[in-house]
Amino acid sequence: MGASHPTPAIITGDQAFVTGSTVEKQQYVRHFANEIIQDIDIMIVEGYIESFETLIPTTAPGFVQVKFDGVQRLRKEAVLEAKENIRGVACLNGLKIKEKHAKNEECDAPPFSTAKIHSTTEVGKASVALVSHVDIYHSDQQFRQILNTIKWQQQPEQEPYFQQIKQKYKDCCLQFMPFLKQFLELLNTSLFQSLMIPSEIAAASKIIALTGPAYNHRLHKSHQQQIRSLLDFYDKHKQLATPKIYKAFSQHGNYAFPTLGDNVPCLQLRFWPDDIKPFLERFRQQRPFLYEKIIPSTSMHIIAKWSDKTLPESDKDLEFRYSFSALERLLAENRTRNEEVLNGIARYFVGDACKPEDNSELPVLIPSYFIKTTVLWMSETMNISEINEPSQLARLWLDFASHKLLQRSCPHYFIEKLNILEPYSHEQLDCAYQILKAVDINESTPLKILNHQQQLIEQNNKEIEQFFRQIKVRDFRAVVEDYTQLKKECCWIDDGKENDLRECLFILNRLVYVDGWDKQNWTLFRQLFLDQDESNWDASLFGEEGIKKPSELAVQLMFLSNLLTTINNGISNPTFNGQPHQYDQIDVDGFRNVCTDLLKPETHEHAIITSQIPPFLQLPFSENQPDEMSPLAQHKNRTVLECHPHGPGTDPLDDHKQFLSELQQRDIFLPQYLT
Repeated sequence: MGASHPTPAIITGDQAFVTGSTVEKQQYVRHFANEIIQDIDIMIVEGYIESFETLIPTTAPGFVQVKFDGVQRLRKEAVLEAKENIRGVACLNGLKIKEKHAKNEECDAPPFSTAKIHSTTEVGKASVALVSHVDIYHSDQQFRQILNTIKWQQQPEQEPYFQQIKQKYKDCCLQFMPFLKQFLELLNTSLFQSLMIPSEIAAASKIIALTGPAYNHRLHKSHQQQIRSLLDFYDKHKQLATPKIYKAFSQHGNYAFPTLGDNVPCLQLRFWPDDIKPFLERFRQQRPFLYEKIIPSTSMHIIAKWSDKTLPESDKDLEFRYSFSALERLLAENRTRNEEVLNGIARYFVGDACKPEDNSELPVLIPSYFIKTTVLWMSETMNISEINEPSQLARLWLDFASHKLLQRSCPHYFIEKLNILEPYSHEQLDCAYQILKAVDINESTPLKILNHQQQLIEQNNKEIEQFFRQIKVRDFRAVVEDYTQLKKECCWIDDGKENDLRECLFILNRLVYVDGWDKQNWTLFRQLFLDQDESNWDASLFGEEGIKKPSELAVQLMFLSNLLTTINNGISNPTFNGQPHQYDQIDVDGFRNVCTDLLKPETHEHAIITSQIPPFLQLPFSENQPDEMSPLAQHKNRTVLECHPHGPGTDPLDDHKQFLSELQQRDIFLPQYLT
């Protein structure tokens, strides 16, 4: 079977999609605002409107109310409620739509992290703001807790309850594998080669099979032997491992988690409103190629937001704003290289990068939408294709933007007679103008995005160095000898390509990370999973396909605490019926669309580079490179003119991706540890 080709996200307007700078590329520009990870903004399409008659214009350009009877539902879970406006017309309550999505959640990214997500909204905001706080995941504590729970469930006095959850476990396992296959095929449509699916399913079945003894399902004899031998090996040599290594690794990994985002519930407009038709005509004349490519394949949306200009305030819950997110995204995807360079330069001035140093209390001076709008106008009205120097594009944008600020007027790109600078005070605009006029485009700006991370790495390295220095050479020799014997006993694959000492440290440090401060978790695991009388147990629910390498089994055992907890919490819930949740097709399609965007290499490559390179360049037992020699030099200092349009790193992008691939294949046990 051949590989499937990546499928682009569908931006026709009736499915959820990622919007904003996350998918408009050039996230690296946010380094100037001390941001490693770009915010993630997702448009969630709750319904659609087919007729312009459904919209009630307000006195604020681009803002409308929506007659309730004209709204068609797309998502089954959408909250579409009516409320009468001041004239007695039943209108859609926009605030209720947003409040449905405003909830607090906790999710795991085992075995290293857990994230608590807090979400809020209000009538004057267009979205539901998400703030996540990522903490180190205490897998050892969770493992001890779930093992004690399993021990309690298996007590004779709990027999009736145990039989109930045992049946639920069986139902869960029988349903899980078909569900997993459907899930992987869903992702495969846009992201993965079809050949990957069988291997992913096989890997999942192996680790789920390890949970069987918790519910009196036997492990296959070959699996039992492999686990016993590996734990014997661990018990003998666990003094060579420390939980600090993977704790440090998890701390570095947390820098790759997005901490801010927005869910934007919206309604699709399946028509172009009359007040947008002047833009369409202008766009058709000015950029006919893009008009034919983009306009027939996309649509507008409306999002719940009060303009703060209309009266009475009793109607503020009913107000919606035009959204051009789908159209703006497609325009960004079709930028020329010079337009990308122009956008990268202009985005340097977003937010805190353009606040007066002597007045930190003054609100942000240059809104991001002003930056986007100026780039759109310049791309339409100026011939920048012949400009070869970034410095020329920078000066051109600075002149254009300064002129708009001086005039205190910048027309909306899509809506006529709307000045996007009107909400800002003269003081703000004048101050922003002075800042832009004083910009030195050749001045190197010190960046702070790596400061805290590098301090953390230095401290962790000291602890790791101290640990390894106290280990004797004879201990390393002994562990390698025993590892060679371990592979022979269990018939594990030995292709001669692995560094045996590296593999030993990989295994031991994985297992010690979840063993607990007193290193007794694996002892309790043995008692419950390997040393009980199995004569009355049921057979395994999964096949006997063996685990090929000791390090593979160590990884699965490391994840076991989270999997056991998830399964046990699910089947212990009285409402659990053994059936997976049935999602609407519109939600499935939207999920596929969002995953397609978020898992593209170009979406997250700069987050990987910025968060993951430092630990590998700043290794224990090694001298740090001078800043000017380091691959991270441009993450520490650069001018507004540098690294466009793909960002700091190797250029062109194809080489950049190869570098990322090499980075992701490296692990924390490098030669500096082993010599």
